[in-house]
Amino acid sequence: MELATEYLNHIATKKLGWKTPHECHFGETPDHSFFCFLVNEKMYYLEPNASFPKPNMLPGRFLGIARTTGDIFTFYILTKSEKGRDVILTRSVVRKHLQDAPQAFAVYPDWEERAEESTIAKVD
Repeated sequence: MELATEYLNHIATKKLGWKTPHECHFGETPDHSFFCFLVNEKMYYLEPNASFPKPNMLPGRFLGIARTTGDIFTFYILTKSEKGRDVILTRSVVRKHLQDAPQAFAVYPDWEERAEESTIAKVD
């Protein structure tokens, strides 16, 4: 629910003169760069206390933006403890799970065909 509110506060609407609620309240254009993950998206986070030979980048899932902890790029991450229990962490050193990273044209896998169809017909 909190993340949905974040999204809504950062989306411009016609009713507000194509400004965001955040911009109307604070008078500044909001930063959208922290919206880099989707809810429940696979990701890796840094576990600073991991000792060699264990990896220090561990898998987790994105839950939201942690506004009350760390800097603006601190996120809530769902992961499993060594005992198999679900744990929610806050971390700011994260990266995308590369195999699940959305492709640039995933919404339109046939984008090349669509582009050709929409071009102006040649004049002979």
